[in-house]
Amino acid sequence: GRIGRERDYERKRAQYAARGIPEYWIVDPQEQLIAIFRLESGQYVEVGIFQGTQAMQSPTFPLLNLTAGQVFAGEF
Repeated sequence: GRIGRERDYERKRAQYAARGIPEYWIVDPQEQLIAIFRLESGQYVEVGIFQGTQAMQSPTFPLLNLTAGQVFAGEF
C-alpha cells in the first residue's frame, strides 16, 4: 500500500544512504518492477528500472544474469 511504498521509496533510502550501503533495490510486486540504485556522493542515483524480460544490471553484482520476470516467477 501507500505506506509501504513511502517507506521503501523514501525513508529506507535515506537510512541506507546514511549507513553507506552501496546499492539499493526496490522489488515492487504490485508494479512487477525492480528498481536498482547505487550510492554516489551520499545520494542514490538510479541504475535502472527493470520489468519483464529486461536483464537487470547491478554494479555490485556485475555477473548477475537475471531478468525481472525471472525474479517474480521464482526462476532463479
